[in-house]
Amino acid sequence: MSRHTSTLRRLFARDSHVCPSCTFQRTARRALYHSDATEQTPPFSAAQRRSGLKGNASPQRSRAKGLGARQNSSVASATAINPPSTVPNTYEALHSRLAALQDSASGFADLSRLQLALRSLESDSPTLRVAFLGLGDRGVHAARRLARVLLADALGSEEAWEKQLQDDMGDGRGLLLRYGDEIDTVSVTKDLVQTIDIPSPFLKRHGLEILITGFSTGDLAAEESEELESQLLVPSLTIPNTSRGQVGFVRYPVHIALLVGEGVEGAVEAARILELELDTALVGAALDLPVRPDVAKSSIYSSAGQIVDISLATHALDLFRTSKANGAQFSHEWEASNVPATASFITSASQSSSSGPKPAITSTITSLLTSTITAINDAETTALQNASSASVPSPKRTQLLTDITSWSASAHKDLQLNLTAAFASPTWRRTA
Repeated sequence: MSRHTSTLRRLFARDSHVCPSCTFQRTARRALYHSDATEQTPPFSAAQRRSGLKGNASPQRSRAKGLGARQNSSVASATAINPPSTVPNTYEALHSRLAALQDSASGFADLSRLQLALRSLESDSPTLRVAFLGLGDRGVHAARRLARVLLADALGSEEAWEKQLQDDMGDGRGLLLRYGDEIDTVSVTKDLVQTIDIPSPFLKRHGLEILITGFSTGDLAAEESEELESQLLVPSLTIPNTSRGQVGFVRYPVHIALLVGEGVEGAVEAARILELELDTALVGAALDLPVRPDVAKSSIYSSAGQIVDISLATHALDLFRTSKANGAQFSHEWEASNVPATASFITSASQSSSSGPKPAITSTITSLLTSTITAINDAETTALQNASSASVPSPKRTQLLTDITSWSASAHKDLQLNLTAAFASPTWRRTA
């Protein structure tokens, strides 16, 4: 009996349930592995063996240590690139549920507004984005003038950013106004929007940034209220590309939108938009029309939006800056211009609350969830209609089943009669 045969018998006696062929292959692979390892690993010298006895790690332990170091370094890198979220404890549950919409309802939720809502919940004092959407040919110019009288400090002199607002920037990009600590510093970027950092107490006090851009009402005939509201709250910004002569667009989500129109044309454009049912907490309007100072405030409201007199507010601001003794006339003209009502629409949406997010953030989340539910319901209705149109209607299906049953009974009866006649015929008798 050979040595290999005795070895196999011992293995079979110990593991009788293992396939003999599989056991032989496993033993051969193990022997081959040990022979390769012996050939590839150089023998240790006496000095190396003595140093290994004094505490040097074995090759296996060194490889394990290196693997652990690589794992720790990868974890550290991931943490450095993706820092942990700073969501307040009050908003953690709401933030996590909104974040789940990115995976479960990404095809139905407006991802731009969803990202804005998530960022708004990651701080106790988030910055609110307000869009001044100019209507008509002079709408953007009116929006710049309105922003100037809202953000200007009446106690100080005219600053560089005010002159910048009055100058038209003809490259077609939007203009972003945000708070900056440095006085009279105008920074115009070459990114998606032109940005001006201004030391406005109004922006700092209420935590705001204002986007000024135009809005076209050319395709409103076929738009629904929810689609129009989404376009107003996620305006498309123009990105000119002079090198190729092409123009691109990018969506820029905001918390609230203010339609700004000038003259009769602006009022008509605003009326076309506001005739649809929009959320008044998210969308407002300011129409620049002349207002007499002696007119009662109750008569300067319109169904198409808030009527303001930007020229009168500008005159009041310049008058007060000329001499502080004109304070009484400044107060009278300022109130008569109705600009404080527009400021109230913006500031009421940014009021801080200890019980929850700011009103504008709450309205944004509510509007986002409502539009998402509507999109899901519409998709479900469409799917049911498609499935119903692809299948046979129930009345016709019932009629078909009745006809098939009747035909089956008639055919069975006819078969029985024919078989009876056939078996009774002389031909069958001769055959049998």
